Amino acid sequence: MSIFGLKLKTDIPSASVIKVLKQFHNTVSIASLRSKIQNKEFIYTCSSIDDTRIVTLLKLLHKIETLGIGVEICEQWENGAIKKVDRFLLENLLESYDEIENQIEKIIDLEVEGLDP
Repeated sequence: MSIFGLKLKTDIPSASVIKVLKQFHNTVSIASLRSKIQNKEFIYTCSSIDDTRIVTLLKLLHKIETLGIGVEICEQWENGAIKKVDRFLLENLLESYDEIENQIEKIIDLEVEGLDP
């Protein structure tokens, strides 16, 4: 399993970026957020199977990009390997999760219908 993370293409923690990050990380201190930016660490991460947090990651990506700040989406594997990925990968992943959920619902519906006398 892997994680997806966002990294800023800058190491300068502007007030506008910190303000946006605080909206998504209300429990993380401003000092910690500044440090993550300055050290080029992930500013947000989520599991590759957590569709709710993937949606949040995409929202955060959009908000930061509207500030005119470059952002990279990276995928980090359990062995530590990191590669850049495109937002379309995440969007397609979410579509796949939705399709799977719909298929499971249909299967369950068919099974339940078969139980009716």
